[in-house]
Amino acid sequence: TYQNATTQVEQSTGVRPAIIYAFFLSPNGYLSKLSGSSDEDIWKFISDERINDYSNLFPYRYSEAERDASKLLLMAVTKQGRPILRQTDFTFADVKAHIESLQFKHGADHKNYWVTPARFLYQALITPIEPDLENQNINNLVFIMDVKLRSLPLAALQPEEESQEISKSRATIRQSPADIPFATMQDSNGNFIVDKYSVGLMPSISLTDTRYKDIAPARLLAMGNSEFEVSGSEQLSDLPGVESELDFLNQRLDDWQPVIRREELFTPEILKTLLKNLDFNILHLATHATFDSRDPANSFIYFNGNEHLSLEKFSELNLENIDLLTLSACKTAFGDDQSELGFAGLAHQLGVKTALASLIEVPDIGTLALMSEFYSHLEAGPIKAEALRQAQLAMKDGRVKISDGHLIGTEQEPYALQGRMAGVGDKDFQHPFYWAGFTMVGNPW
Repeated sequence: TYQNATTQVEQSTGVRPAIIYAFFLSPNGYLSKLSGSSDEDIWKFISDERINDYSNLFPYRYSEAERDASKLLLMAVTKQGRPILRQTDFTFADVKAHIESLQFKHGADHKNYWVTPARFLYQALITPIEPDLENQNINNLVFIMDVKLRSLPLAALQPEEESQEISKSRATIRQSPADIPFATMQDSNGNFIVDKYSVGLMPSISLTDTRYKDIAPARLLAMGNSEFEVSGSEQLSDLPGVESELDFLNQRLDDWQPVIRREELFTPEILKTLLKNLDFNILHLATHATFDSRDPANSFIYFNGNEHLSLEKFSELNLENIDLLTLSACKTAFGDDQSELGFAGLAHQLGVKTALASLIEVPDIGTLALMSEFYSHLEAGPIKAEALRQAQLAMKDGRVKISDGHLIGTEQEPYALQGRMAGVGDKDFQHPFYWAGFTMVGNPW
């Protein structure tokens, strides 16, 4: 199944994928009970998907001490030969601590604290198998992860050394203007995992339609809200970029016959009616979302006025024909140990082929920049994860910016910002805070 999927993707697109299992096993746990615990035993254990049954129980299947001491095991499946298996010395305790440190927050007092965990996690997840990936010219990584690893913003991972090619390209990158509340990346080499690979998360290969399907011809439904009147304890800021985001999709993707609904036309009932009566394969929701790790029943996507859709009610939407669901909102791919991947994970369970969602609190203006660039690349293909990678690279390299009231991208003419965004000052988006939080969930092809 694994090799059939990777072979079909390469034949259809030219992209060379690897499916990578990353999970923690205790030397005293289930695996030790297999006869010999040889590579052959481990391959069989994983290939018949029993590992998913045990991963879903983690960390509850071990005592706390045994859980913290359990070590990371990597297996990469490509179209060639046997799976690549690498047992590492990286413990759950160390990996968990670095993932919790790799959080991008808005504020001038946060400098480059993310560099150390970004490099540590690259060493843990990529370095042990990278020679094998390079030998096969792999350029797309699809991760099936254990608990905690699924909340990792993969695009932020950073190798220790930068190549000469990256070093040369950085010489032409303009530094961020002073009004962006981040130190320049003086402690970072400027090279990230996305310089070599497109990346994504797959909850389980057995529950995923791994077949490649060209997203074009596309039919787009885009909806969103820029002003919020939510009462009670949940205070939500306005999202002035949503107006420009939806207007951009309407203007620049006219071949996709976009249907746009915003503000007072963005309600749960209108969304349900449109999905039921019209044929769409791309759904784009630009709004706020919140996830309550203590009680998923208090997790919502917000609509016009005080209306919202809970995680439970979200499951009632007709999403089976959606090839791509874009959740242009904060932390829509973020959950907890019992409901990791949040709304994006639920969408995958409901039949959505691919969800694009965020693991961190993404700024409104950065989301506008990333979404416009992503959709511009999506038209050209070859796969959805590559379109996201190209958008992230363009932002990282300073080729996407705001100048003189216009959004400057790489694939289209400058776009005149609308409404409250028209007066925003010049900005660029090189810092990973703006682009590393978004990830593909499900089939990245």
